[in-house]
Amino acid sequence: YFGIRFDLRDPGMSGVSPAARYRAALDMAEWADHAGFVSLTLSEHHGSPDGYLPSPLVMAAAVAARTERI
Repeated sequence: YFGIRFDLRDPGMSGVSPAARYRAALDMAEWADHAGFVSLTLSEHHGSPDGYLPSPLVMAAAVAARTERI
């Protein structure tokens, strides 16, 4: 049993744009789906200054569009 978790926080020193971070998370979700992972968790926190995932349902829809089983 394998799972993967995302919160998409940015510590401020990463130098990665939010768009690139979300794109990478979707790529990793697709990889995890093909690799046989059985769960994906999206943690959230509204209004956090570090970009902590504020809209998990929107992200879940994007993940669902890129995966088949997870």
